[in-house]
Amino acid sequence: WERITETVISSDGKYIVFKKEPWKGDPTLKNTTPKAKEIASVKCGTDAQITFDSKFVVFTLKPTEDTIRQLKLKKTKKEDLPINKLVIFNFETRKTDTIEKLISVKVPEKWAGWIAWQTEAPKDTTKKAKAEVKAEDEKVYPLFVKNLKTGETNEFPAVGNYLFAEEKESLVFISEGKDST
Repeated sequence: WERITETVISSDGKYIVFKKEPWKGDPTLKNTTPKAKEIASVKCGTDAQITFDSKFVVFTLKPTEDTIRQLKLKKTKKEDLPINKLVIFNFETRKTDTIEKLISVKVPEKWAGWIAWQTEAPKDTTKKAKAEVKAEDEKVYPLFVKNLKTGETNEFPAVGNYLFAEEKESLVFISEGKDST
């Protein structure tokens, strides 16, 4: 048996995104029209969000359960397990952008054209870097902000928290660390 565990409808009503999930196994994220015409189907997709202008769907792509299970049986360390990916799907062109090592993603609810996400920073394995790491710094990651209209992406290092304003086109974030570059 499969069940529908997530549903999202675009603000203009042209697209419906839902997640079909078996009781055991990997879910499938379906992008359709209201007349049930399938646009795309993605195995292991979850946490879908449609931009306010109904041009993009943004979702998380998780590793398959079987892959994780096999790695855990091999006693793989937690930090060496595969990490989620971010997928940005353009409804008009049917093209996708994929971002590796996703930590978090946010899409404005009441305005369009932007997306922000954090990814895992490359690990610095030098002794000096390890000595400088503090417990509170572990939740500080680079922040990427993408203009979906132009495709331009900006990076802000060492961001602890970020939030899109509800009504105005603004993004606020808190930087909790130093840029080492």
